[in-house]
Amino acid sequence: MEEWPQFILMVDSDLDPAAFRARLAEIWPDAESTGGRTLILPDQVMEIFVNDEFDATRVNDPDVGRRYFKYEIQVSPLDLDATVETQASVARELRARLESADFRVAVVADFEGSTDRD
Repeated sequence: MEEWPQFILMVDSDLDPAAFRARLAEIWPDAESTGGRTLILPDQVMEIFVNDEFDATRVNDPDVGRRYFKYEIQVSPLDLDATVETQASVARELRARLESADFRVAVVADFEGSTDRD
């Protein structure tokens, strides 16, 4: 049985948590907010956390900086039969939207190589 293709978006931002969540709501106006840290997209659930390992002095390290980005967004499919290919495509789309809003983003997943740009 294939693992459930959940992935994490590490996001670098100077925004405080409330402003960051408000910005995400602007980026995804169709998302349903359950209040707090969860946004529900049509086929995904996004849970937003402040990264416990956030370290502003290390985010620019080219080798490990993404580990220290301020926010961690866990993205899970609502469809339990979602494929890795589908989730890789979703990860690329979500990353592109965040980057277009001037956030630095890294995808962390078992299928991470599938999210690289051509």
